[in-house]
Amino acid sequence: MPNTECNRCKESFLSNHINDVRTCPYCGFLFKVADYSGMRRTKRVPVNSICTFLKNSSSYSTQAYQISKHGLAIKSRVNLPLNLYDCLNIVINDFELKSEVKVVWIEKQPSGTTIVGMEFC
Repeated sequence: MPNTECNRCKESFLSNHINDVRTCPYCGFLFKVADYSGMRRTKRVPVNSICTFLKNSSSYSTQAYQISKHGLAIKSRVNLPLNLYDCLNIVINDFELKSEVKVVWIEKQPSGTTIVGMEFC
């Protein structure tokens, strides 16, 4: 997964979105990056399922919207209390899936939606 450096604030962050425009999670700057197509280990499959996770004894429900053999992506319109490399236990009842995951990238979109990439541990 490529490390992306913001052109404005020079902060480095992980991102594996294939689109060529990124939003810096630190300063919100929008910028273009090289195409990373072909970097995926396996194909993502779109889903629309409720994903629940625990953090600091609090339970959060959000939408799982992509899943692959190695991980998943969730999205939410509310601010999620997640940081890079957080380890969480997630549950997606539609797939009878319970797994530990690690947060590997976070993207805050201009629309206010936050997308979080997680890798299965």
